[in-house]
Amino acid sequence: MKRRNAWCSIVFATIVATLGVQTDAAQVKLKPSTTARVSKTNSTDDAIATEQGIERSDSSPKKNDVRSAASTKTVGATKPTAKSTAKSTTNATSKSTTAPSETDEASVLIAPNSLRGKTKKSRESDAQAERPVVPEAMRMVLEDLAPTKRFQDARVLRAIARTPRADFAPKKLRAEAYRNVEVPLENGKRLESPLDVAYLLDAADLQSEDRVLIVDEGVGYVAAVASGIVSEVYAVGVDKKLARRAAAVLKSLKYGNMALKEGALETGWSAYAPYDKIVVAHGVDSIPDELVAQLKDGGKIAAPVGDDYRQILTVVEKRGDETTVVPLFPVMLDCFESNRDNKKAGEKRAELVVGGSFEEFDVFPTGVNEAPKDVETEGSASASVINVKRAIAPVGWRDAFNVEVLSSAAYDGVRACRFDNAPVYAEQLKKERNEARRLAATLPEDRRDKTLEYGDGIRENQRVNELKSTLRQNFPLDGGSVRKIIVSGAYNAERVEREASPNGVDVVRIVFWDKERKELGASTVLGVDSETTDWTEFQQEETVPAKTKEATIEIGVLSGVGTVWLDLIQVKSKFDR
Repeated sequence: MKRRNAWCSIVFATIVATLGVQTDAAQVKLKPSTTARVSKTNSTDDAIATEQGIERSDSSPKKNDVRSAASTKTVGATKPTAKSTAKSTTNATSKSTTAPSETDEASVLIAPNSLRGKTKKSRESDAQAERPVVPEAMRMVLEDLAPTKRFQDARVLRAIARTPRADFAPKKLRAEAYRNVEVPLENGKRLESPLDVAYLLDAADLQSEDRVLIVDEGVGYVAAVASGIVSEVYAVGVDKKLARRAAAVLKSLKYGNMALKEGALETGWSAYAPYDKIVVAHGVDSIPDELVAQLKDGGKIAAPVGDDYRQILTVVEKRGDETTVVPLFPVMLDCFESNRDNKKAGEKRAELVVGGSFEEFDVFPTGVNEAPKDVETEGSASASVINVKRAIAPVGWRDAFNVEVLSSAAYDGVRACRFDNAPVYAEQLKKERNEARRLAATLPEDRRDKTLEYGDGIRENQRVNELKSTLRQNFPLDGGSVRKIIVSGAYNAERVEREASPNGVDVVRIVFWDKERKELGASTVLGVDSETTDWTEFQQEETVPAKTKEATIEIGVLSGVGTVWLDLIQVKSKFDR
């Protein structure tokens, strides 16, 4: 009996001991399991942070691990109440959240990065600043943008060359992405032309350490280019659909110094103000006071100010409580929907073109291209020669190259416009002769063609763009109401370079666009194949395609080389349907 009791005691003790070990083992297993869950959560946060372009600090994971370990001990000791759990969760959230609370947190598509509040990192020292060059974008920069010679900051052109513009365009139009044209999007919206983007960012005077706010319809292209120059970019997309699509593109391209949200033009993104620079990427009636308030002292805002068909690229500089407004030169970008002018208002006006007599002109501060010394006063009535570069432009006209407005020899009134690309052509010939001599002396005959095959193609297109001698103007035109238009004016062909212009020069052209701004057709209204001794009037009737909603008139030496005077340019509706 005693043996039996002893055996039972031994069995019981063994069972108790076994249960105790199992219990301890279960408790031991709980800790790795909890730690694993915490690690998984941290890994997920890191993945989201990486996807959204957030740089997590080295100390954050360690703090989370300590907090998790403490929580594990607490669970083993005392069961927390719902109230204490909510309080601890709130505290943890308030500590881990870097962004200020906003009423529209749901509108943030790419969260602001964690550099906020720390010493700003120069964009030039950031490894992501050197994104790979996109060959098609580089070619576009060399052929279309660089020949304008209107940029103070070469970094803007380099950033455009490293930005894959095709990713921001609709798939069916990606072949057009690396041309210097606007690309149509849905609902009449457009992807900005690279030249206009370069003008905007160059005017903003971006610096590598800047925090910049970009207000756009939501396409994301302007913000992507700016991110290759500055430290931090905060973008506001006004169009929700475009903004969400842009967020997906920007995430896929891994723009790590980027934040994006849906929002309104007038409100900007006040949570991360003040900004060193603000760029408004579409036309506005005026620059909202709210944006000026979000600008740092000494900062600048660059924006196209005006209506659909006449805008001036304007820079606002803030100094204390005062702001300085500096108009630069005419541009034409899409207007925000809230600032869109009523295009139908002018569709049946008698004269569709503004400023065709060149009697009035806008005066802007001289910049990179200063007005010639023989101008007595900028824009003065007594000025004999007015260079239309960045300083001065006739009212209503834009994209001025190799143009002068003269107050002598006018056909009608006081002033006429003189287009002359012959000096540029002569300079090109001189450079080519010098280059040919250098190449002949330094390159073997069997290597010359292979070495210059790609470069020659670029140089040829550069030469064409350098020879631009133009003015351009857009105007509303409803093909459903206006069947025909009459284009008229007066010209004087002072010189035609036969070698460069065997078929003469095109002087006046009309281009028709539909509501999505797709080209419906173009027509050369006036071509000149020989010199004239005096002013000659011209008039031509043009049929308007039924789907037309807008038209462009281009005047100057549009092809070939020569010197041509133009005056009293008019476009009128012949009759209405």
